[in-house]
Amino acid sequence: MEQYLAQQGNKVKVKDNIFVASNHTAAGTILLTQAPLASVPFPSERLDRCNYCLRKGNLQCCSKCHSAYFCSQDCFLTSWIHFHRGLCGLSDYSKDALLNVDQWLLDRAALTLASYDTLPTKTNAQVQALEQLEVVATNDTMDQPLVQSTHEKLGANPHYTLSELSVLWQRVQIASFRITDSDMQLDPVAVGIYPITSQYVRHSCRPNASVIYEQGHQLIIALQDIPQNAPITISYVDLIATKSQRQKALKARFGFDFQCDCIRCQGEYAGLDSLLERDTDLTDEQIEQMLSQQLKTWSVLEMVREYGSKDVTIPLESLDAPHLAHFICRMIAPDIYVPAFGNKKTTAAVYYDKLSPLTQLKFTREEDVRRILPAIEALLGTPPSPFLTIRAIKVAEKVLSQCISRSEWVEASRCTIYLYMLYRLVYPALFPKMVYHGALIARASWNSLVQLELAGIGKKLERIYEKGVQLWIEAAKASVSLTFGRNSLLWREAVEIQWLFERDQKLKLSS
Repeated sequence: MEQYLAQQGNKVKVKDNIFVASNHTAAGTILLTQAPLASVPFPSERLDRCNYCLRKGNLQCCSKCHSAYFCSQDCFLTSWIHFHRGLCGLSDYSKDALLNVDQWLLDRAALTLASYDTLPTKTNAQVQALEQLEVVATNDTMDQPLVQSTHEKLGANPHYTLSELSVLWQRVQIASFRITDSDMQLDPVAVGIYPITSQYVRHSCRPNASVIYEQGHQLIIALQDIPQNAPITISYVDLIATKSQRQKALKARFGFDFQCDCIRCQGEYAGLDSLLERDTDLTDEQIEQMLSQQLKTWSVLEMVREYGSKDVTIPLESLDAPHLAHFICRMIAPDIYVPAFGNKKTTAAVYYDKLSPLTQLKFTREEDVRRILPAIEALLGTPPSPFLTIRAIKVAEKVLSQCISRSEWVEASRCTIYLYMLYRLVYPALFPKMVYHGALIARASWNSLVQLELAGIGKKLERIYEKGVQLWIEAAKASVSLTFGRNSLLWREAVEIQWLFERDQKLKLSS
């Protein structure tokens, strides 16, 4: 492992069997890059991506089986050495066969591991990490057909006994990650095995790092400044979930003895779960109907004036989505209110003076605490709102998708603001989903401004909206550059939106 980390620049080191920062590490730093030990594209992507590196592009199929596609001769040869020669031509792998992702993943993992015994290479760090993953004894018979099928594919000289394959399958499940594509709205496109991450990177429901993917390679990115010798943590579960849902998912992955003791589950952020688990009697359909109506009547400018110009006391009634968004916004993103008031001193400026602007965020744990914990504490003092729940977030994501598909950009921009405030309570500022949503706000707000201008909203309102749009664009560029980098499609989209916005401003000045 020392040699492997040295090749990666020694940005992390092993201490007490976990990765810690070797030195003080700045937010946005790539801590580790790891190719998958094995990967399988999902059925919808199988014919569009290289079966080895998962790259999209000009692909050629295997001349023997005509069912596996590769982007280059190198990918085909490497795949052939590790697993394809053992699977090529089998009926389970024909072009028309129903893809069983679990079966394919175990097949490829077992064959890949067997191939290393025949290669004149040094000990593989990934193989070592996989073998070190702890598994619990189980009498579960549900996976026996899967294990038996893989055992048969290994041929006359099997590398594993059935019991050893059962252990391998447990380890594969622990080390498996859904591979997402930042060019496709972070949609999952494949599943891959990354044993070094699972063995050495601990879980947290408020992590200081996260994973992104570039052509199948897993990159661990620092989400905030990490002090020297501080443990590196990522989230292995969906964070838009209740505490019991997260614990159930973690136990299913790491074993029934696993207990999360992170700052969200048992520390200073524990109030967040108390807040989001105050559920409502409303059905999802009722929440969707109410939210859709509120998005149509929500006047962002009036709300900015209301929450920026006076001291807002703790409300005595349940907040709807617009009031909830602005109640949170004035505490965690007060610079939203500055464009509406220029240099005038407002109540929101009290928060503004304490926090760095969205475009100049300090990505530290202290900054996150200073921005988020007061908002959680204040919200706990408000009456329960049906729009401040896990279910409401899921419903809002559905409504936003519908608005975008119908090009209803005014409503979409309002929905993105509402979701941004709730996401920010849950995610660190540079968390991939948070950053992608910030870029979506920039796009939605720009398109919304165009639609409002065509409808004729007046010069004064235009100027105020323009300043808000400019803020979201600059904030999106700042976060995208750190999380996804300046070679990503998301960065190019943010730059393009900024170019369109600035071109429009120049045309207005010249007219």
